[in-house]
Amino acid sequence: MSELDRIIEKCSGCDMPFCQAACPLHVDMKGANALIRDGQFTVALDLIRETLPFPGVMGRVCTYPCEQMCRRKDVDEPVSIRCLKRSAADYGMAGQRDVTIDEEKEDRIAVVGSGPAGLMAAYELRKMGYRVTVFEAQPVLGGMLAVGIPEFRLPREVLQKELAIIEKMGIQVRLNTQVGVEVKMAELRRDFKAVFLATGNQLSQPMKIEGSELAGVFWGLNFLKEVNLEREVKVRGRVAVVGGGNVAIDSARTALRLGAAAVTVIYRRTREEMPAYASEVDDAINEGVNLEFLVGPVAIKREGGQLKLTCTRMELGEPDSSSRRRPLPVEGSEFVSDFDSIILAVGQAPDTSFLGEAGGINLSPEGYIVVNESTLASSLPGVFAGGDVVTGPKSVIDALASGKKAAVSIDRYIRGEDINAGREVEGPVESRLKVDVAGVARKMRLGIPTLPVSQRGSNFQEVELGFSEEEAREEAGRCLECECELCVKDCQFLEMYCRTPKELAAKFKAGYFRENPLAPYSCNLCTLCQKLCPEDLHCGDMCREIREKMVAEGIGPLPEHERVKIDQEWVMSEAFALSKSGSGGSGGEWVFFPGCSLSAYSPELVVKVFDYLREQLPGTGIILNCCGAPAHCIGVRPEFEGMLERLESEVNRLGAVGVLLACPECYHLIKRNASGLKVRSVYEVMVEKGLPDGAGNQTPHAFSLHDSCTARDETELMDSVRDLVTMMGHQVEEMAYSRDKTRCCGAGGMVPYVDLGLYLKLAERRANEASSDMLTYCAACRETFAAVGKPSVHVLDLVFSPDWPEGLYKPPGMGKARREKQAELKKLLMKS
Repeated sequence: MSELDRIIEKCSGCDMPFCQAACPLHVDMKGANALIRDGQFTVALDLIRETLPFPGVMGRVCTYPCEQMCRRKDVDEPVSIRCLKRSAADYGMAGQRDVTIDEEKEDRIAVVGSGPAGLMAAYELRKMGYRVTVFEAQPVLGGMLAVGIPEFRLPREVLQKELAIIEKMGIQVRLNTQVGVEVKMAELRRDFKAVFLATGNQLSQPMKIEGSELAGVFWGLNFLKEVNLEREVKVRGRVAVVGGGNVAIDSARTALRLGAAAVTVIYRRTREEMPAYASEVDDAINEGVNLEFLVGPVAIKREGGQLKLTCTRMELGEPDSSSRRRPLPVEGSEFVSDFDSIILAVGQAPDTSFLGEAGGINLSPEGYIVVNESTLASSLPGVFAGGDVVTGPKSVIDALASGKKAAVSIDRYIRGEDINAGREVEGPVESRLKVDVAGVARKMRLGIPTLPVSQRGSNFQEVELGFSEEEAREEAGRCLECECELCVKDCQFLEMYCRTPKELAAKFKAGYFRENPLAPYSCNLCTLCQKLCPEDLHCGDMCREIREKMVAEGIGPLPEHERVKIDQEWVMSEAFALSKSGSGGSGGEWVFFPGCSLSAYSPELVVKVFDYLREQLPGTGIILNCCGAPAHCIGVRPEFEGMLERLESEVNRLGAVGVLLACPECYHLIKRNASGLKVRSVYEVMVEKGLPDGAGNQTPHAFSLHDSCTARDETELMDSVRDLVTMMGHQVEEMAYSRDKTRCCGAGGMVPYVDLGLYLKLAERRANEASSDMLTYCAACRETFAAVGKPSVHVLDLVFSPDWPEGLYKPPGMGKARREKQAELKKLLMKS
């Protein structure tokens, strides 16, 4: 697999943060948190509304799957994401915003039910320009949001304010209109291009218990609906609530507010198995609701004005289909309790009776509408269904996501497009981001202020009060802003051309290099990205692959590389190229290969190093030529491989088996690509054999040591340079980016030839990271730092030039001057 394809497959930089990936609507709370932290509540609200039109509602009733995946939990506690949505709505600019609507379409769409699924579908379809009509059986908009959730959890004022956008957008709303009664399904199919059924679970789950029809016995959903519609509901004295879900807990807390003297929730399992939200259960307990666990009702009778509830004790057996342990009655444990009212809240069920005359719509044995899971298309053409009427009781956020999915399907259906394509990215997905939380300081999440229990009494005031502005900003500041952009943050090339390597790889695969041929040639090929990447991905290898492809297509090398070719042809010509065996013509084990850059930097240094090597390793020869790095960098692989083959052949002709190298790039390339040659650095030899006379008697000096990017994987090379500097009495100051994490000087990859500005920017960044004079063991790096005015010196200057301090500000050699020095070196060696 090519590196380009590996990056497309494995790079997680484009993956969403964990919270966003877990959210069925993919709300960008990382971005919103950053804005809230900075006090930009209105901008945060606008960002949230791009995917979630009702943040004030969801900031109160969402089940927050985002928080369950928040990486902050691995440090202390998850960020309070749900409440921060509410904060954005609370403190963002008041009033409804305008929603951009696409060009008006003639097609009409019917949405049956105005719960979260129906509202979301209507909202999204209207944005697309469709003419949408919502049919709602209740006298209020909102479905179960309006009639199923108590006002102390979701104030009507908040709901009405956020739902006002529906009619403001031009969506027609028909309240008190029950499909199947006031309007038939056949009429909807006739008059509308498509129909979306989102009627939810409006019925209480029937409970087969004797006495359920008695006066004073309520069904949970009906009880909450009557209260929320402000109809008179009488509960008194002692109240029992049967069930363990949210409807049961909401009913219990509502009964208290209606004046019940005592409320007991009876549940046949334990607290751990309760499906109700834990925080709501805690609130119920704090408000005085009693909980009786492992108790199951058997019968209800009325005697003397009292309801007699017969129950039996339960014990837990093996898990059932809900994955919870099955409750089993304990023989002989029956007991009777007296209550004034009993609320049965053991579940919810759909009402699909209105479909009776429609025909053609498949239902499950439980009465739910059967749909294609990916598209929500029913068995009846043009009819779609979503939300709880399909899935059974789920969360509000799941219903909203279902409505959005339906809108996409309906739009494609009307336009005759494939409604199945690309649906895998909808809903919760897994994020592959790699986020290191080591070193993150602990800071516990803020508790959400609530109305004191003493003030709740018989009123329906909202219990959860939300954060103040300052509290919201503090809590938002706990966000880790999860992302995997380590490589991009450290690479100015990537910053210029993409947000993530995956994005750039996809652009290259689509042919972006033909449109912008400079892009793949602007990478230093320094491999730092690979070192930082948790997947070991290498943007440099990708760029080299693209360069080679460009060469194959005749696009590369670029005209800007003409000077590279001229320089390479020069060093391979008779003007510079030389092969010379050891003293007396006898071949030794080693050949010194100084490379192009050091030869152009200082011919005198090369001669002194050669003399030293011949003294320490008799018989050492020398070869002047190029290792092929320029050809390798610009994508001319055949030429690079040919140059290495000629080098290997020439070493063998001289009777040697290995090369001694001073240049890190030569060292790296020959070691990795010429398996027939032994490779050793001259620095290792000097550490082993000792310094030349006088090199150890120097005035100590502190240097910032720059490792060449091509040396990052060559531990022996890096260690030997440090040992050598220490042997001379100097001090090495490790830079923040050093050794295997070193940064390129800017010259790598032949970048100066195609983007001089980027080259200088990189060189200045690296130079500014050095607190002392720069020391390097790469002649090209030394010349780069000199080009931006950084006092710098080559480590061989320290060894062989006593007057090296005078050369700290030596200007870099350029074009013709470099070639003249290379020619001079050949002449000097011919004489020796």
